[in-house]
Amino acid sequence: MKKITLSLFLMLPFMLFSQGTYTFDFENSDPPNDVWTVKSSLTTSIGSGDLNLALTNGASNPMVGTLSGGINAEVYRYVAITLKNPSAQGPTYIRFSFPKSPSGRKYISYNIDNNHNDYRTYYFDVSSEPDWENTVDDMRFHFKATDNADYVVPAEGIEVNVSEIVFHEVSYSGYVQNPSFENELVGWSMDTGTSAAFQISETEGVGGSKAAEISYNGTLAAGDIKFENPYVYDFETDIPETYSVTLDFQHKGIGTVADIQVCIKLSYSDAIGGSKTFYQGWVNPGTDYAVSSNDRSLDDGVGDDNTYKSITVFFRAKNGDATSKVYLDDIVTNIKDENGDDVLSVPLNEIIKEPFLVYPNPVRDMLYVSKTSKILEVYDVVGNLITREDNTDRIEVGFLKSGAYILKSQDENGAVVSKVFMKK
Repeated sequence: MKKITLSLFLMLPFMLFSQGTYTFDFENSDPPNDVWTVKSSLTTSIGSGDLNLALTNGASNPMVGTLSGGINAEVYRYVAITLKNPSAQGPTYIRFSFPKSPSGRKYISYNIDNNHNDYRTYYFDVSSEPDWENTVDDMRFHFKATDNADYVVPAEGIEVNVSEIVFHEVSYSGYVQNPSFENELVGWSMDTGTSAAFQISETEGVGGSKAAEISYNGTLAAGDIKFENPYVYDFETDIPETYSVTLDFQHKGIGTVADIQVCIKLSYSDAIGGSKTFYQGWVNPGTDYAVSSNDRSLDDGVGDDNTYKSITVFFRAKNGDATSKVYLDDIVTNIKDENGDDVLSVPLNEIIKEPFLVYPNPVRDMLYVSKTSKILEVYDVVGNLITREDNTDRIEVGFLKSGAYILKSQDENGAVVSKVFMKK
């Protein structure tokens, strides 16, 4: 087994792994591993579980890439490359690039280490890049010298070994991103002037899964911390204040009893301007997980009928002391119209806390799941239902065009899990 050392370049204070990924593992030269054929100043071969890059002696700024990657940019929002760079004269800078509009390329870059025989992983955040959209086929990794200086391969030539290239999925529950904290790459952060700290707990979540862990490290006044999901959900069309929003979340605590509060912030339509934050009631997490349910009318109490264009979520905390820790998990959200009907086009991604496998992925004909589902449905990435089967552990997808799709499974208890799969 290869030894993996994680090098983090996202300014995040924790180790990270993703739940939903699309991986080029280079264990063989079969599809999809065979697409990385675009190259300059190097030659490639697949062997010993690596994409081996033989950098040409005397050449400058080597590059490897593909013109047929087929990555659904709406689903996969982070890119990782794991490599070994054993030569002391190896490159010390890496750039990931893809086309930008109207021309040229977008580059995301980092200084990297050389002279190491272990495998190290470098992450590129493309989640906020406007040109990372639709299906991305053209992607490249460029090797240079520190701070983007030109790099010349030494006369004897060197080799860089790429273990895998992984594209990481972002999960959603309605208008919240990464609702179960399973993907540590994705967006939760702490805005605070206190010594309170946030990290991902690997085992304290519902059913022993991951969860957000907030350590109070002293008594907090109301609002001393803001634990926020910086993702902003933009409505397709502005919604009226006759609508309502729902948000349920699981919580528990240890140490001295502390308090947590969910806050729902909406931006008024452009013609109105400004924003409105709805502060829900404070809850006191106990030693066992419990659900806090929030159903909030969007009527702001002002006489005129206002409309909103977007929504985001954050939490506040207070009280407690240095022994206090609060855990948050499984945030489930929705938006309802005045009749109580769901407004969101894609069903909620409610994570069930037991292994649920979808295979093979990518798939050519028949897609299987690891347990019989009461309902299996396939959606395209914009939320259109394509096909459905009941009381089964498989669904035929051979008729689909190549690309990314969403499989939704509902069990006999109504629990729902959504998984992204790729159709060959």
